Amino acid sequence: MDNITPFNRQQVTTTRTKLPHWSQENATYFITFRLADSIPPEKIIELKDSARLFETRHPKPWDKETEEKYYREVSLKLEKWLDLGHGRCVLKEKDVRATIMAKLHDLESESVVLRSVVIMPNHAHLLVTLGEMKIGDYMNALKGATSRLINSYLKREGALWQRDYFDRIIRDERHYQRCLRYIEANPEKANVREEFYTLWPEGQGT
Repeated sequence: MDNITPFNRQQVTTTRTKLPHWSQENATYFITFRLADSIPPEKIIELKDSARLFETRHPKPWDKETEEKYYREVSLKLEKWLDLGHGRCVLKEKDVRATIMAKLHDLESESVVLRSVVIMPNHAHLLVTLGEMKIGDYMNALKGATSRLINSYLKREGALWQRDYFDRIIRDERHYQRCLRYIEANPEKANVREEFYTLWPEGQGT
């Protein structure tokens, strides 16, 4: 994991939409973003209730152990539901996934480095180092551009992406390798056929 700045709570700033997002200069992030119809409304309510209950029992700021506990008790629910393949799953289309990959590469620079990504039928996970770029600016640029292009390609209107996204700042080498393995294993774990996902740079997904 060369040229990656480890997590430093003292350097973190927080922004919030519906979810809190931590930003740290030169940090590497594990990010999950999804289609607007990828989770049934009742599951969204359940997820919000679980998050609210956890935060009531564990007031912030959190230490590393509490953050890991939140991931196990709350975030993993989201990942399991996403892998069930709810919604229209328009990311199954190869040209749609190619549009997302093109924008991800377009956003790269000397300081913004895309390290790994998997695009599943209704969501995507990525590891990216953002340099001085704020995570909110990065996600707005990614989702805004791809939403316009994909909606035009599919001849559809309305929200393509869920407004919010989930992100975690990579803490150390062990955390980085765990997220990398998760990305690489996601298609097989969710039983997604090779033609319906893109895995970059590892694997043969298209």
